[in-house]
Amino acid sequence: MEQLAELIGDLAGRPLDHDPTHLRIFAPRDVRALLGDFEDVELRFVASRFLRLSPRLFGNIVVFSARRPR
Repeated sequence: MEQLAELIGDLAGRPLDHDPTHLRIFAPRDVRALLGDFEDVELRFVASRFLRLSPRLFGNIVVFSARRPR
């Protein structure tokens, strides 16, 4: 029964995990929100054989770069 409740929550759009080190399961806007105090935030999606079709959808790893605010 607990698994069904988790599945329903996942389908309803509830975040899968609350650990900020797990960037794979965050939407790009959520990663940008986590890095909100930084400047020039750039996200890249890497490591997938389907990356050419849609990097945001199929990228297995999110790599970011940002600068500390002055």
